[in-house]
Amino acid sequence: GTPATGIDTADPNFSIIINEILADPDLLIGDANCDDIVDSSDDEFAEIVNTGTVPIDLSGATLSDQFGLRHVFNFATVLQPQEAIVVFGGGTPRLDGTAVNPASWCVDVGPMVDVVTATGGATGFNNSGDTVTLAGPNGTVLDSYTYGGEGGDNQSLVRQPELKYTQM
Repeated sequence: GTPATGIDTADPNFSIIINEILADPDLLIGDANCDDIVDSSDDEFAEIVNTGTVPIDLSGATLSDQFGLRHVFNFATVLQPQEAIVVFGGGTPRLDGTAVNPASWCVDVGPMVDVVTATGGATGFNNSGDTVTLAGPNGTVLDSYTYGGEGGDNQSLVRQPELKYTQM
């Protein structure tokens, strides 16, 4: 792969966003992480997308909400351009095509999307409103997403337009 360039927010080709948040998984169809267990904590997620044209090294970067640190990205977590990483609250995410769940999203997402679980043991996003922040290892805010009561509507909140990936 292409070597990481670290986090240079001044680079005009640098762009990263929190693209989608699920704070309130639907308990009827809610198995968002496709581990065949519906869990209101484990199935929460935040999707982060490198929308720029340079690799971004997220080693040591953090994902937090209003109440504290929820995830620290592992060493050598590098998002290539147009790649995404999804941080689930927990469970054993199976977005590799092996899930029994017939939901349309429980497919093999391929190499363009990485899937991890929160190092803090849960994402804990508030259904009634929260601010989710992605920060570099030095604390520089890379992106944040604030939502209100719509977070409790049993569906994910998606930036408009929602990003679509093409397999390369």
